[in-house]
Amino acid sequence: MTTTNNPFEDYTTKQEFCRLVPGGPISERTADRWHALRIGPPRVKCGRRILYPNQGIRQWLESKTQGPLRETSS
Repeated sequence: MTTTNNPFEDYTTKQEFCRLVPGGPISERTADRWHALRIGPPRVKCGRRILYPNQGIRQWLESKTQGPLRETSS
């Protein structure tokens, strides 16, 4: 069993999330707005620092996956 000394290694900072979001980068204000509207990934607040669980980011991205458009017959 491997143990780690860094409990935060499975988290991404808000700045890093904003820089890496597909179609981004986005502003931190946009990330805050997504949180307020409940359309962004889950996040954790530790004091003043905001962290995004990497697993939550993956699930959020998967929820945004769109299937192919239905083709119309001509």
